[in-house]
Amino acid sequence: MHGIYSQMSADAFASALLVCTLRGNLVQWNRMSSHERADRLHRLEQLRSRGVNPYPARTMRTHTCASVSASFDGLLTQQSPVVIAGRIRAVRGHGKSTFLTIEDTTGQFQVYVKQDAVGADAYAQIALVDLGDFLEVEGTCFRTKTGEP
Repeated sequence: MHGIYSQMSADAFASALLVCTLRGNLVQWNRMSSHERADRLHRLEQLRSRGVNPYPARTMRTHTCASVSASFDGLLTQQSPVVIAGRIRAVRGHGKSTFLTIEDTTGQFQVYVKQDAVGADAYAQIALVDLGDFLEVEGTCFRTKTGEP
C-alpha cells in the first residue's frame, strides 16, 4: 500500500475532513444501539461546530487511489499535492500520528497524518470520524523509513 503524508496547514486539513455520510447507511444505522447513535450524532455536531460541512455537495479530488498508485514515482519526485477521497476502512493511531486507509472504487491508499504538521486542533478532528465515513485528504506522496511507498 502506498502512502500520502498530510502536511497541509491546519485550516486546509480541517476543511479537508469532509464527512459525507451520517455514519454509514440506514441499515447500519438501524442496527446501532441508542447509545452508539447518540455518540455518533454528538461527534457529527462537534464537526459542525468546528466549521466542517459533513455533507459537501462535491469533492476536490484530483486523483483516484489507482491513479496515485500508477503514477506514484512521478508524484513522489514532483512532490505534487494529491487529493483523494473515499471511505475510511482502517484507522491506526500512534501517539501524535495516525494512519488511515482510504478506499475508493479503484482501490485503497494509506494516509499518514502527523499532529506536528497539521496542528493539534485539526488533528483532534480525526477522533470525530468513524470507519465507513467518506473523507477527502490532501497531501504529498512519501516512502516510509523502510522504503515502502
